[in-house]
Amino acid sequence: MLASWTRERTSNLAKIERGCVPGWPLEYWRQLGPPMIQPSGQPVPLPALGGLRGPDRLPGLETGRGPDHAALAGGIRQDCAALLSYAWGRFSTAIGPLFADFDQGRRAPRLPGPPYHFMTRVIAVDGPLGGMQEGSTVTAEYDVPDQAWCFEQNASGAMPFAVLMEIALQPCGWLAMYAGSVLGSPADLVFRNLDGTGPSRVRYRPALGPCAPAPNCGTSPRPAE
Repeated sequence: MLASWTRERTSNLAKIERGCVPGWPLEYWRQLGPPMIQPSGQPVPLPALGGLRGPDRLPGLETGRGPDHAALAGGIRQDCAALLSYAWGRFSTAIGPLFADFDQGRRAPRLPGPPYHFMTRVIAVDGPLGGMQEGSTVTAEYDVPDQAWCFEQNASGAMPFAVLMEIALQPCGWLAMYAGSVLGSPADLVFRNLDGTGPSRVRYRPALGPCAPAPNCGTSPRPAE
């Protein structure tokens, strides 16, 4: 928010004008230190969850799936830092200058921020950026922490089905933006996933080790090593 202040000479009264301007929390939060995760139901301040650059780039957290493993989209490596921009930052820093108009106050669908953010990187994308091409696909990974609120808050200690759904659905939202679903409309758009099926065959826990995606699944929960 910007404000201007003037004083009327004759009446000695102050006049304040206020106006809202676009802002992105992530640009401030990245100055606050390394990112955190929420290991339990105890809330962690959102600035701490935004963190500095994302877990891919933290020293000592080498998962074998670092930022260089992530795919490029719009000239930007789609690692955790870029994906956090989908939630709390500029779209141009998330996916490139093609989406710079949405840095000026226009609304567009975003990914959820932590602790409900379940994408660590995009490792492959097939289809043109902004091309709305039928058959475009994305493959994403999520590094599952050893401790996370969704395990601690679930009586079984397993990943809740709602989280499994988000691991699958958040790449769908990413792909909808990548394909340019909002680019051709002068109006601000939103979208919904209306239906689908998703059988759960295993109660997923971090101790299970890496999970390979099923054919055409597109996402893979992957414990951080």
